[in-house]
Amino acid sequence: TWGYDIGLIYLNEPLDINGRDVRAVEIPNTANLPAESSTLTFVGFGQTCDKTNFCERKPNLVHLNVERKQRWQRRYGHFGGDFLDRTFGALNEKGQRTYRGDSGGGLILFTGNQQTVVGIASGSPKKEKVQSPAIIVRVASHLQWIHEIIRRVIPKGQISKA
Repeated sequence: TWGYDIGLIYLNEPLDINGRDVRAVEIPNTANLPAESSTLTFVGFGQTCDKTNFCERKPNLVHLNVERKQRWQRRYGHFGGDFLDRTFGALNEKGQRTYRGDSGGGLILFTGNQQTVVGIASGSPKKEKVQSPAIIVRVASHLQWIHEIIRRVIPKGQISKA
């Protein structure tokens, strides 16, 4: 979608998702995911800097908490209702979040054996030391668009029910 960092890729050949490096995840089937204060897992290659301003890009795994809706509205209400409905904030108690270069990466909610991509990293404060949450696109807000594109691109009978 234009402006929300969500893209769908159609592959001509099936992807091997049975290995160690690539796995399938679910997309939400309800608009209320993720719930406030849910803990999400994110792996990204964004740029991080230490106290001496040495910066590098390396894989990082962080567990982030969904910011309360009321706090998110106070912080970004000036962008309007559509923005607030389609996004949420994520940060952890150590001040970690997604970083520059992480855009497009998925935030995963683990529920038992099920992994669901509930968010897409979209933006972060420009200054790394700022204790402000990352801007995360809410996948559930784009389900209609996702299903519309799938129906339009994939021939009938080839859509997996998995």
